[in-house]
Amino acid sequence: MDFHTAVKTEIIWQEMMLKFAGISGNIRHITAENSGHYIHLTDLDVVVDAVNSFNK
Repeated sequence: MDFHTAVKTEIIWQEMMLKFAGISGNIRHITAENSGHYIHLTDLDVVVDAVNSFNK
């Protein structure tokens, strides 16, 4: 995929995720700015914090 298409795809994906997060009051959209597809390998603290937030 060329860079221009990748940027457009990412923008559309983020817009869709924000719309999805808005369908329920019990959903949070968390963006891990420094992570790729395998967030559990690159930003484990973000995953742990998100999971732990359900126990509060």
